[in-house]
Amino acid sequence: MPVDPNDGQVYLLESGLRFGPFHPDRVWELEASPLYVGLAGNSQPKAVEAVVYRHFRGKDPRIVFLEAKSSAPWGPRPGDSPDDRRAKAEAVERFDQEICDKLLHSLHLWLGAAHGWWPGVPLPAKLTVDAAPMNAVELCLVLVVSGFRDPEACEQLYNRLNPRVQRLAVSLPKRRFEFKVLNEATARVNRWCT
Repeated sequence: MPVDPNDGQVYLLESGLRFGPFHPDRVWELEASPLYVGLAGNSQPKAVEAVVYRHFRGKDPRIVFLEAKSSAPWGPRPGDSPDDRRAKAEAVERFDQEICDKLLHSLHLWLGAAHGWWPGVPLPAKLTVDAAPMNAVELCLVLVVSGFRDPEACEQLYNRLNPRVQRLAVSLPKRRFEFKVLNEATARVNRWCT
């Protein structure tokens, strides 16, 4: 994980954005981890960019699954041809399923690493079960779509994806994920990227 020598913080470059700064003890760059890279092959699970331990103002700590995309597909529009309608519906389904797969697979990889099920997998101290027990932290998925300019697009994508995300959470102790969809401007305001 690249640590900036000037400030000792971690920055991640994804989808045209620079995420961070993150303290090295609070971020696990999952896609670059030896665990994830070691699972290469046709059945390799999907993974979010990073798992981050973070405090939000006035709230309990969160384990955040951070995913970045440059764009997201939209469903059929009035006037689309039948072929266009089918193609757009298929693109939406693929995108939505990919986001849910990334969250589910990342959750399983993090839980395994946090419980020590993967010997030799280095996990930042704040992301272990001892430091972040499941009943003491909230889980959150933050999806940043850098190509969205209009905040309404974030709200529409949230409304489309949230029911699926919440269905994934039924097996968790708190049975709910906090879920946020941000564009570049709101990601900067919320200090996810610089």
